Amino acid sequence: LSYMATGPPPSIYPKVVVSFQTNTTDNSIELDPTSYLLERPVHVVHFTKVGVVPPGRHIFTIRPAEHAATVTRTKPFRLTGVSLTAHANENMEVFNLAAY
Repeated sequence: LSYMATGPPPSIYPKVVVSFQTNTTDNSIELDPTSYLLERPVHVVHFTKVGVVPPGRHIFTIRPAEHAATVTRTKPFRLTGVSLTAHANENMEVFNLAAY
C-alpha cells in the first residue's frame, strides 16, 4: 500500500489498522503515517507491504487506530495506491502475488 505521510512528528494524518483477510489467514498491521527520515517538514508517500494474496476471496479493511476524541489530526488518512506484484522463485516461476 502507498499512503501519504508527513514529518517530523506529529503527522497530520491519523494512524490506521489495515486488515487483510483471506480464506486461511487474517493479517493486521498498524500504519503510522509519520516520516522520521528528515528533521525538516516533509509531505511524502510511504510504502508498506501488507501480505501475500493467494487465489480466492479477500477482504481488505482500513480502520482508525486512534480514537478521534483523543487525537487531533487535521487530515483523514490518505491511501494513494495499491500494488499487486508477482513473486517468483529462483527459477523465475511466478507462484503468488504480494499486496503492497
